[in-house]
Amino acid sequence: MISLTNTKHATPFEATEYHQFVCSRRKECKCACSIVAGPRGKATSQKLPRSFRINGKETLDGLDDEVLFLPAVKEAINSGWLRLTRVPKTQVEAKAKTEIKPEIKRS
Repeated sequence: MISLTNTKHATPFEATEYHQFVCSRRKECKCACSIVAGPRGKATSQKLPRSFRINGKETLDGLDDEVLFLPAVKEAINSGWLRLTRVPKTQVEAKAKTEIKPEIKRS
């Protein structure tokens, strides 16, 4: 797992997790599927890749290592736009558990 930090103040960074770069390396497809009409009217499924956005001076945690193969991410890290930090998976899971707080009913 990795986290990416946008080092720019006003410029958000956006990337699409293209199937051929991310899912094929991940060995698991996390793209959404949409049913569309094919050339002869027959229903076919179309993959809709996930995307992410990191606003200025913000950090996005819990990204798969495979996003490092995206050309836009490589270029942004090399230019200093994004800062890469490796995060142990257990740390990301622990943070997710603490962020989900059950609602307490009071009478």
